[in-house]
Amino acid sequence: MARKITIALLIIISYMLQTTYNSQIAIGNITPNLLIIIVCVFALLRGRKEGLIIGFFAGILPDLFYGYADITGFYSLVYMYLGYTIGFIHEIIYTDDIIIPVAFTAICDLLSNFAYYVIAFALRNKLQLNVYFKGIMLPELIYTVFLTVFLYKLYKTINDMLERHERKQEARYGTRDIGNVL
Repeated sequence: MARKITIALLIIISYMLQTTYNSQIAIGNITPNLLIIIVCVFALLRGRKEGLIIGFFAGILPDLFYGYADITGFYSLVYMYLGYTIGFIHEIIYTDDIIIPVAFTAICDLLSNFAYYVIAFALRNKLQLNVYFKGIMLPELIYTVFLTVFLYKLYKTINDMLERHERKQEARYGTRDIGNVL
């Protein structure tokens, strides 16, 4: 239960920072994608199932608050697929290495922006990918990757603390999470 509450709070805080304080954290009108960082990092640390769930809930907030009427559910779907796909790597990576999370966050940011470009622009015959790439995708990618270096260490520390708490609970009660039994 502590994990669910902690991750929900991280998602809400990241969404609030990304949307409400965007003028303070923006560099040249470009803000980092803090939600993609959460999805990628926790998918790498926890696996497919949690990557999928975190991706869905991280995508719900932008869909609800600034989604477009004709593409409702876009962010939930994209983040969910990215979290699930990145979660496959969970078993084979060394989580103390910063390069893999940074690389996969960059790939996820690029893929989510490209998917957005296809839905919002290309399907409407606005085919200026080079302008969108140079003006939005690349600067956001650089900014998001830069923040991933710092946030990964924070999220990994939080995940390690939650795992220690879960092991303590498991030793005490014989089950990892009482909610998973039901």
